[in-house]
Amino acid sequence: MEDEKIVKMPELNYDPDPRGLGYVYYESMLKYKDKVAQIEGLTGKTDTFGDLLERSVRTALNLQERGLRPGEMVTACTNHHLNSGIPLIASMFVGATVSHLEPSMSLNETIFLLKQVMPKIMFVEQEWLENIQKALRAIDSDAEVIVFGVDDVLPPNPKEEHFAPHPVETLSQTAVVVFSSGTTGYPKGICLSHRSILCQMVNKTEGLKTEFDLMASYATPYWPASMCLQTLSITKCITRLVYPKFVQERAWEMFDYQVTVAFINAAQASLMIRQGKAADLNDDALNDLLIFGDVLSEEKVLKMRDMFPNARVHLIYGQTEIPMATTIFDVCNERDLELMRGKPNSVGTGLYGMAYKIVEVDTSAVLGPNQRGELRVKTQFQTSGYLGRDSSGIWDADGWMKTGDLAYYDQDRCFYIVGRVKEMFKFREWHIIPTVLEDILATHKAVESVAVIGVPHEMDGHRPMALVVLKESYQNTKADDIDSFLVGKINDRQRLRGGIRFVSKLPLTATGKIDRKKLRELYT
Repeated sequence: MEDEKIVKMPELNYDPDPRGLGYVYYESMLKYKDKVAQIEGLTGKTDTFGDLLERSVRTALNLQERGLRPGEMVTACTNHHLNSGIPLIASMFVGATVSHLEPSMSLNETIFLLKQVMPKIMFVEQEWLENIQKALRAIDSDAEVIVFGVDDVLPPNPKEEHFAPHPVETLSQTAVVVFSSGTTGYPKGICLSHRSILCQMVNKTEGLKTEFDLMASYATPYWPASMCLQTLSITKCITRLVYPKFVQERAWEMFDYQVTVAFINAAQASLMIRQGKAADLNDDALNDLLIFGDVLSEEKVLKMRDMFPNARVHLIYGQTEIPMATTIFDVCNERDLELMRGKPNSVGTGLYGMAYKIVEVDTSAVLGPNQRGELRVKTQFQTSGYLGRDSSGIWDADGWMKTGDLAYYDQDRCFYIVGRVKEMFKFREWHIIPTVLEDILATHKAVESVAVIGVPHEMDGHRPMALVVLKESYQNTKADDIDSFLVGKINDRQRLRGGIRFVSKLPLTATGKIDRKKLRELYT
């Protein structure tokens, strides 16, 4: 009976190159050497794959001359530019492991992450050099620092002619360490293997490759999406448009170019909706706009579709622990296309080589269609665990990976994400899912943005509280107005017994997600 409730996909018919990512990068870049690899959005400067390969090989040789050995850690702290991808490529060439830090993080956050990875060599933008040096001193690290634009400008090396990447001993070897989003706790280093990255690069992307003429994303190198898209660019010969980072005042700047596929997160989509699309925006080439990173309401997805009527606007669901995607609609499959059009708030269908189940949060009992619970996944493409930490909590007793996401699937086996298990709280014996209330509150004409948290209560466990940012023209709105609006739209247990607070803004993480950990610290 349980097996009938498990969504099991066919196996992925693909054997990755046993020599690892370094060889795949090298041979792909050599094959596509005359094609444009990347365009720097702010300047219009371009790189061919041959240009990128030459600089990556020189960097790899330089890393070896500095004493870097296979398996050691290389870390970069940078926003995007034409050289920001080289630490990843060069590290794969020499058999090292790579990780990235987010430049906007505080000194304490930087120290916390550096303690986990303890790099042998670091690449740093000049702007962030002082912060990195302080952090390295704090952890008593003697890591060698390479400054972008200064130390990474390398002359020709006679060894280039006979260079060959270092093959991995096994595809299960860790290639990249990425960090969890940190929305509910401190970020953890998540180990991704050569196998998982290589397999996920072909999973449901084969049919898309002819439409990826120019792809764009604002994700900085710190985020797994950036690594995945760079790998996709190299292996599929796709030109990548890069900007240093997302700037709210220039949210639409990627459309200065003929972008065919764009990846944006839910916060960026919400901002675009608020700003509105310029009448002269050049989006004629856009085939697909994929939205990831957080729950986005059906209303907002439909607004994005109205703004881009000639493109396929759809949600994609990913987990840091499973690179690229966990569910996605296959736009080359007619049935998937039809489902995507009719189910705007679905994050897609399953991927090859994966199995999915929804379980009751308290008992782990397997649930069927249209029943909400925690999504768990079983696949060989998942993380091997947390770096230097006990990872046993990632999996349940049967070996299923706990995503920590509240979800359900419908009769067509389309998946929907409704929130995070850790964000959910109990009022008396009832589970309250904040995003359900937030979606309703967001439809109030005065509400610019909103977050719901549980306020501890002696008798009730937790009571729902709404933190509301009002639109500029509705600053006189009262809490009673919001309460009255909810009558008939929610049940008794969802009532905002914890109160309604009007705030000037909601704290966000570096990815633009609501920082619920910070909210709880501030208001509970």
